[in-house]
Amino acid sequence: MPSERLDGIFKARWPELETAVLDAIKAAGPDTEPGRSDKDMLAELVERVRHIDRLLNQEADAEPPIYFTKDYVKKGLLSNKAYPRGTRGVPTRVHTGEGDQITQIDVRLPNGDLLVEVPIEYFMTPESESDPEPDAPAPP
Repeated sequence: MPSERLDGIFKARWPELETAVLDAIKAAGPDTEPGRSDKDMLAELVERVRHIDRLLNQEADAEPPIYFTKDYVKKGLLSNKAYPRGTRGVPTRVHTGEGDQITQIDVRLPNGDLLVEVPIEYFMTPESESDPEPDAPAPP
């Protein structure tokens, strides 16, 4: 449709649309709920933050901590963030591959950062990979 024709139709129909919108606004009337005070909204925000903090602390208490055994660098779109060897975290999810082998772990750090799908190699020492299972017989 040519823009001149569209403009003509819009100009011809505008008064009808304007009247319908104004009538709808009048019919709705004023807001029936009074606005909340800043104090109420701030109190709710503080309550929610405390709830989130309690959940994070419960999560941290649920699992024993794990530690990075080598430096880990989380690559982002604009920057990279390094987590040095010895950084402590709490596992929140374990990812498995074939044969239910653990391949990656999601880790919550004490500062609240959540690292997702960190390869298991960052939590294992070379010795722990070659140690026999506790119930396995010692080699002859």
